[in-house]
Amino acid sequence: HEVGAIDSIVDIVGAAILIDRIAPDRIISSVVNDGHGFIRCAHGLMSVPVPATSEIFAASDVRFRQIDVETELVTPTVAAIIAEIAEDFIPLPAMKVEKIGWGAGTKNLNIPNLLKVYLGDM
Repeated sequence: HEVGAIDSIVDIVGAAILIDRIAPDRIISSVVNDGHGFIRCAHGLMSVPVPATSEIFAASDVRFRQIDVETELVTPTVAAIIAEIAEDFIPLPAMKVEKIGWGAGTKNLNIPNLLKVYLGDM
Protein backbone atom coordinates (compact mmCIF):
# COMPACT_ATOMS: atom_id res chain seq x y z
CA HIS A 1 0.00 0.00 0.00
CA GLU A 2 2.89 2.41 0.54
CA VAL A 3 3.68 2.41 -3.18
CA GLY A 4 0.32 4.19 -3.59
CA ALA A 5 1.53 7.08 -1.43
CA ILE A 6 1.72 10.48 -3.14
CA ASP A 7 5.54 10.64 -2.97
CA SER A 8 5.85 7.24 -4.64
CA ILE A 9 3.44 8.19 -7.40
CA VAL A 10 5.34 11.45 -7.98
CA ASP A 11 8.65 9.51 -8.17
CA ILE A 12 7.28 6.98 -10.68
CA VAL A 13 5.41 9.44 -12.90
CA GLY A 14 8.21 12.02 -12.72
CA ALA A 15 10.85 9.46 -13.72
CA ALA A 16 8.68 8.18 -16.58
CA ILE A 17 8.03 11.69 -17.93
CA LEU A 18 11.70 12.68 -17.75
CA ILE A 19 12.93 9.50 -19.42
CA ASP A 20 10.31 9.89 -22.15
CA ARG A 21 11.30 13.54 -22.76
CA ILE A 22 15.06 12.91 -22.69
CA ALA A 23 14.81 9.62 -24.65
CA PRO A 24 18.33 8.45 -23.77
CA ASP A 25 20.07 5.78 -25.85
CA ARG A 26 21.31 4.07 -22.68
CA ILE A 27 20.76 4.38 -18.96
CA ILE A 28 23.53 3.17 -16.69
CA SER A 29 23.92 3.47 -12.95
CA SER A 30 26.73 3.30 -10.48
CA VAL A 31 26.50 0.55 -7.90
CA VAL A 32 23.51 1.40 -5.71
CA ASN A 33 24.40 2.31 -2.11
CA ASP A 34 21.97 1.50 0.66
CA GLY A 35 22.36 1.99 4.37
CA HIS A 36 21.94 -0.46 7.23
CA GLY A 37 20.11 -0.77 10.52
CA PHE A 38 16.37 -0.45 11.01
CA ILE A 39 13.60 1.93 9.99
CA ARG A 40 10.05 2.30 11.20
CA CYS A 41 7.37 2.19 8.50
CA ALA A 42 3.66 1.36 8.18
CA HIS A 43 4.49 -2.33 8.75
CA GLY A 44 6.50 -1.68 11.92
CA LEU A 45 10.25 -1.93 12.48
CA MET A 46 12.09 -3.27 9.41
CA SER A 47 15.73 -4.07 8.71
CA VAL A 48 17.51 -2.12 5.96
CA PRO A 49 17.28 -2.81 3.11
CA VAL A 50 13.59 -3.44 3.68
CA PRO A 51 12.15 -6.71 2.33
CA ALA A 52 10.61 -5.14 -0.79
CA THR A 53 13.89 -3.49 -1.78
CA SER A 54 15.81 -6.72 -1.10
CA GLU A 55 13.41 -8.73 -3.26
CA ILE A 56 13.58 -6.20 -6.11
CA PHE A 57 17.38 -6.33 -6.00
CA ALA A 58 17.35 -10.14 -5.91
CA ALA A 59 15.00 -10.39 -8.90
CA SER A 60 16.98 -7.93 -11.04
CA ASP A 61 20.49 -7.20 -12.26
CA VAL A 62 20.93 -4.34 -9.78
CA ARG A 63 24.35 -4.29 -8.16
CA PHE A 64 24.18 -2.83 -4.67
CA ARG A 65 26.14 -2.61 -1.48
CA GLN A 66 25.53 -1.41 2.05
CA ILE A 67 27.52 1.57 3.27
CA ASP A 68 28.06 2.93 6.77
CA VAL A 69 24.93 5.06 6.99
CA GLU A 70 22.41 3.93 9.59
CA THR A 71 19.14 4.38 7.67
CA GLU A 72 17.38 3.48 4.44
CA LEU A 73 18.88 5.19 1.39
CA VAL A 74 16.97 3.24 -1.28
CA THR A 75 13.20 2.99 -1.05
CA PRO A 76 11.33 0.16 -2.77
CA THR A 77 10.02 2.70 -5.29
CA VAL A 78 13.53 3.84 -6.21
CA ALA A 79 14.74 0.22 -6.29
CA ALA A 80 11.96 -0.65 -8.76
CA ILE A 81 12.70 2.36 -10.97
CA ILE A 82 16.45 1.74 -11.14
CA ALA A 83 15.97 -2.03 -11.63
CA GLU A 84 13.69 -1.34 -14.59
CA ILE A 85 15.57 1.44 -16.37
CA ALA A 86 19.30 0.80 -15.84
CA GLU A 87 20.96 -1.62 -18.23
CA ASP A 88 24.26 -1.78 -16.35
CA PHE A 89 25.76 -0.89 -12.95
CA ILE A 90 29.29 0.39 -13.52
CA PRO A 91 31.52 3.33 -12.55
CA LEU A 92 30.89 6.52 -14.51
CA PRO A 93 32.21 5.95 -18.03
CA ALA A 94 34.12 8.50 -20.07
CA MET A 95 31.64 10.92 -21.61
CA LYS A 96 31.12 14.47 -22.78
CA VAL A 97 28.80 15.79 -20.07
CA GLU A 98 25.96 17.88 -21.47
CA LYS A 99 23.91 18.42 -18.31
CA ILE A 100 23.87 17.45 -14.65
CA GLY A 101 20.73 17.05 -12.57
CA TRP A 102 20.70 17.10 -8.77
CA GLY A 103 18.11 15.88 -6.29
CA ALA A 104 18.31 16.49 -2.56
CA GLY A 105 16.80 14.18 0.03
CA THR A 106 15.14 15.43 3.18
CA LYS A 107 16.95 13.25 5.75
CA ASN A 108 19.89 14.78 7.59
CA LEU A 109 22.72 12.27 7.17
CA ASN A 110 26.41 12.15 7.96
CA ILE A 111 27.01 12.25 4.17
CA PRO A 112 25.48 14.52 1.50
CA ASN A 113 21.95 13.29 0.81
CA LEU A 114 22.08 13.91 -2.94
CA LEU A 115 21.31 12.16 -6.19
CA LYS A 116 23.36 13.25 -9.19
CA VAL A 117 22.37 12.36 -12.77
CA TYR A 118 24.58 13.00 -15.79
CA LEU A 119 23.31 13.40 -19.34
CA GLY A 120 26.16 12.94 -21.76
CA ASP A 121 27.52 11.53 -24.95
CA MET A 122 29.88 8.55 -24.77
